[in-house]
Amino acid sequence: MYAVVETGTKQFKVKVGDLISVEKLEGPLGKEVILPKVLLISDTDLKVGNPYLEKAGVLCEIMSQEKGEKHIIFKYKRRKGSRRKRGHRQFLTLLKVKEISLSGVTAKTAPETKKVAKSKKPVTKKVSAVKKAK
Repeated sequence: MYAVVETGTKQFKVKVGDLISVEKLEGPLGKEVILPKVLLISDTDLKVGNPYLEKAGVLCEIMSQEKGEKHIIFKYKRRKGSRRKRGHRQFLTLLKVKEISLSGVTAKTAPETKKVAKSKKPVTKKVSAVKKAK
């Protein structure tokens, strides 16, 4: 049994027991997360979503949080003396696939699938009382 899941902007073909390195997902080591965007599941027959399968999910465990290899971005314009060199290392999460399910997956710990917006602090203005002397 295998599945094709989408996380971040990439798609992965996964089987139970596979280790995959995906763009950073929030959570401590050992936390279980559910990948809900399942495009395809192959069991005894092939089930394809349009674009995703409803109620399907892949249960994964976070094995590590790490940085990927360095990518060099070099821009150059000939005859202009223009050169620019930048580097970038992507934050990655290593996941171990524990379960693939068509009917829905439940994690032992409640995972957060949506990011919660930060609450804004109320703005307080200081008002100075100035009395005019007559």
